[in-house]
Amino acid sequence: MLKIYDGYLEKYKCDGDTKLTEKENVVNCENFLHGAEIIHDHKDRIYNHEAGHLLVLFLHYKSLGVFPALVSLQKRDGFNAYIKIVDVEKESTNEEENFKSWILYSVAGKAAEAILNGTEKTAVYLLLKRLHENKSRDLEIAKHYASKLSDNETKQEEIIVSAFHQAIQQIKTNIVCFKKILDCVRNSKLLTPSEIIELFEELEFIE
Repeated sequence: MLKIYDGYLEKYKCDGDTKLTEKENVVNCENFLHGAEIIHDHKDRIYNHEAGHLLVLFLHYKSLGVFPALVSLQKRDGFNAYIKIVDVEKESTNEEENFKSWILYSVAGKAAEAILNGTEKTAVYLLLKRLHENKSRDLEIAKHYASKLSDNETKQEEIIVSAFHQAIQQIKTNIVCFKKILDCVRNSKLLTPSEIIELFEELEFIE
């Protein structure tokens, strides 16, 4: 699995004389790229949101053609939390499957929030409201890929809503894995490539 990161890790490598750990080096790089960490205690919503994204990314990385390279829950200027990804070889060349996987990944954070709040059945109305407000980067990505599947806006919404329900179901089906991921992101605040691989290999997913 570590071959996934070939080339990508070059940006995080230290000089030979540097005594920094991988974690320390990654933190320094992120501080340089995005500004220093702002001391901030995230609400459970943020941890669940990122854990939802990460679970679906683990489940569908072969059809997405990407794998997580970094997960940060460290608040920086303009960032509450973020996942960085690296390209990997796709298992299939089916474009429709790829687009649907991106939509699923994009709405997975909000699906995890709905489970946290116990609003799985009603959260879809808030999802549609946010979709029309154009204020969510995640939903902008979902709309982008839905538009590749249909020119009809109503059909696009149906595709996104269907993916939202599917994401909720996949999180519930893999709730043990989800809770492990949630504990990991909550306790670590920043997952390095090695930590992501270690976490991934510990999990037993149900497709």
